[in-house]
Amino acid sequence: VKMSADLYQEEIYQIPEPVIIALTESWSSLSEDSRQMLSNLSSGLKLLPAPRFIQCSTSELTDRSFSGYRIICFGHSIEGLELHKPIEYLGMQVLLTLPPAEFHGNSELKKELWAALQLLLRN
Repeated sequence: VKMSADLYQEEIYQIPEPVIIALTESWSSLSEDSRQMLSNLSSGLKLLPAPRFIQCSTSELTDRSFSGYRIICFGHSIEGLELHKPIEYLGMQVLLTLPPAEFHGNSELKKELWAALQLLLRN
């Protein structure tokens, strides 16, 4: 029996850090436009596993142990960190951005966020 050499070829994949999308308000309190924008963003990132959404305050975000996670923070403010500038902070890869409602009708701001996301998520 002759077997193809590539039949059992193994490939090693680098598994990326999980992604969390942190919101300052609950999903149910967001406007329909904001929920749609976040859903589009989540599916547009094409990540496996899909990003997990959480609601937390800035102090909860910095007090929790999210070491090893990549976190996209909508509406949070952390002293010394700039918006749309991915940075390692407390063992997390963090990207601060504006609340979802700020993106409605602002294509330039969406482009800026998308560019920052590409920096955060590249391996």
